[in-house]
This record gives sequence, C-alpha cells and structure tokens, in this order.
Amino acid sequence: MLIRKKQALTLAMLLPLLMTGGCGMNKKESSLRNEGIELLNNGKYKEAAEKFDEALKSAGSTVDSEEVDIAYYKAASLYLSGDGDGAVNTITDLIGFDRKNADSYFLRGSYYADLKKEKQAESDFKKSIELKPSDYDRYIKAYYSMNSAGFKKSAKGFLDDVMKIKKASSAAYLAKGKVKEISGNNDKALSYYKKAFSAGSKEARLDMARVYSAIGDKDSAKKELQSYQKENKPSAESYNAIGVLEMQEKNYTDALKSIRAGLALKGSSYKKELSKNEILALEYSGNFKEAAGKCKEFVAKYPGEKDMAKEYKFLSTRTD
Repeated sequence: MLIRKKQALTLAMLLPLLMTGGCGMNKKESSLRNEGIELLNNGKYKEAAEKFDEALKSAGSTVDSEEVDIAYYKAASLYLSGDGDGAVNTITDLIGFDRKNADSYFLRGSYYADLKKEKQAESDFKKSIELKPSDYDRYIKAYYSMNSAGFKKSAKGFLDDVMKIKKASSAAYLAKGKVKEISGNNDKALSYYKKAFSAGSKEARLDMARVYSAIGDKDSAKKELQSYQKENKPSAESYNAIGVLEMQEKNYTDALKSIRAGLALKGSSYKKELSKNEILALEYSGNFKEAAGKCKEFVAKYPGEKDMAKEYKFLSTRTD
C-alpha cells in the first residue's frame, strides 16, 4: 500500500497545546467534520481524509473526545482509500495523545494485521487486552483479526489465553464457550454456556440457541429463544439471534423482519451488530443495491469497523 507522510498537524503535535477540559467543537471544526462525513458517505475517501485533517487543524488549542472522533474518521477514510499506512499513522498519533486508550491500540492492531505486520498487530492486541483485561470479547476479536490475516499460530494464542482465565464468572464462561465453539467442540461450548446461564447470564440462552442451531437441533434452538423472550423483555440481542437463526435456515425475509424489529427498539447498544446482519441478510437475498447503501451508512457511522469497510468495497462491485 502507498506510504504517505504524516499530515502537518496531527494530534501528537497538538499534545503540547492540550488544555484541561474540552469545550466541544468550534463552528469551523464541526462544519469540516460534517463535510468529511458527507464525502465518506459518497465514497470520496481521499477527499474525506483531507477534510477531516482540516477539521483537526482547526481545533485550535483543544484536544478532546471530539478530536479523537474526527481522527477515527480520518483513519477510516485513509484505510478505505487504500492508504493503510496512513491509517496506522493516524492511530499512532492518537496513542501518543492517550496511551491508555484500549480501543486505539485495538484498532491499530487490526490495521497492522491487514498490512500483514504480525508482530505489531499481536503486540497492539495484547496491549489493548492488558488495558481492559475483563473485556473478554477483545480476545475473541483479536483471534478473528489475526486468523483472517493468516497468522494462525498467533491467532490461536488469544484463544489459549481465554482458557487460562481463572475467574468463575458468567463473562469468563461465555468467553470460554466461544473458544470451544470456534474450535468446533460444540458439546463443550454448550457446557460452558450452561455454566454462564447458571452464573446469572440471561444472554447465555442466546448462545446456546446458536450452538443448537449449528448442530442441527433447531427445536432446542427455538426453545431457548422462546424462553429468553418469555423471561425477558424483547431485546435487540434476542431479535438479532432470531434473525441469525432465520438466515441459517435461508429464511431471509423473516430474518430481516426480526433484525429490523430489533433496530426499531430505542436505546439499544446492540444496533451495530443488528445493522451488520441486516446488510448480510440483504446481500444473501440478492438485494445488493440496498445492502451497499446500508453498508455505506454503516461505515460512515462506525469508521473503525475495518471488516465492514471491506464488505462495502465488495458490495460496490456488485452494483456497478
């Protein structure tokens, strides 16, 4: 990939000017950010990156969460334009600003993995986990990123680390269940999910349903989902699980109904996953045009989602 020089004024260069407390974006910065998002939505990634860079320059003497937000957009735009090294440089500047931001390390790790830089990727993922050791999903996501890049041995190391967790908590059981599921040991996965349920995780029913579905026991899968819906208020996560089950059975129309029911719920933190599956359901049903449109919106809203950026590139080729 093309190597670009760092822009003249990065977050790292703004660091000496840091003042305590942010007052939000100034009018120019906000306007430039919005223009960048519009360009990103329209697939003009290089221009979007330049606009986000202008927004950072206009921040003046304040570096706050708003500037971090803009920097993530800039990195995503650079990545989508084919400038993976530029995306890494941008996140590196963020890390220089805040060396305890686990998300920045994780995002840079995913970029490094895509650039086939195994040691750097592994190091960043481990640092992200070190900063948030109880967020066990990071182990699983690191595995998928490294495995996708072809680093099988390093990827497996993250799964092995999960199995070394000594805590007897529902979250630890869930993570171990996912490891066993990934390894193809569905019986052991079910055992861990049942332990997670007994330890207080209501959502473990959704994981059990997924495994039952994978082994062809659709009745047990539906029973778990029905029990979950009966015992709890309908949630975005449960609608998503039902949608995934429908997709596995190639009932894409019904899958979309469930997924969109979940998306219609207010105040859900699960909408990112639902949005991903809405795109996949549209793609699998052959509706590439709508899938591409939804994926463009997704990438603009969640600039750090590298895999969906790749998905958008693929879908764009199917709508030409």
